[in-house]
Amino acid sequence: MYTDEEILDLLEQDKDYGAKVLMGQYSSLIRSTCASKLRSQEDIDECVNDVFAEFCLNHSRFDKSKGTLRNYLCTIAERRAVDRFRKNCRRQKIENEKRTSILIRQSRRNNWKKQWNSFRLWTSRF
Repeated sequence: MYTDEEILDLLEQDKDYGAKVLMGQYSSLIRSTCASKLRSQEDIDECVNDVFAEFCLNHSRFDKSKGTLRNYLCTIAERRAVDRFRKNCRRQKIENEKRTSILIRQSRRNNWKKQWNSFRLWTSRF
């Protein structure tokens, strides 16, 4: 188990090894944080990857005097998960609107066909 300072030093010295240590120490915590907001395993995996990528690229923003690395990562995870959840909701809403539009067009087309067939039957009498 590494301390926050040790992990930050590792990230400064060797980003790859530092990222590996960071993920090894916090991946289950971040995964459970993301899973509390997201349903699909794919979304959870992407969210976890986004959290670690964001932190590794911007670890200099972390201020030890404001809190622990654990809480900082959980905050990033929570925000990323909520962002992904909102994105999924917007996507679902758009898909539902498209389906509704298609159903309306099909219904209109079917009504038009029925009316046309009725008209043809009516005119065939003459």
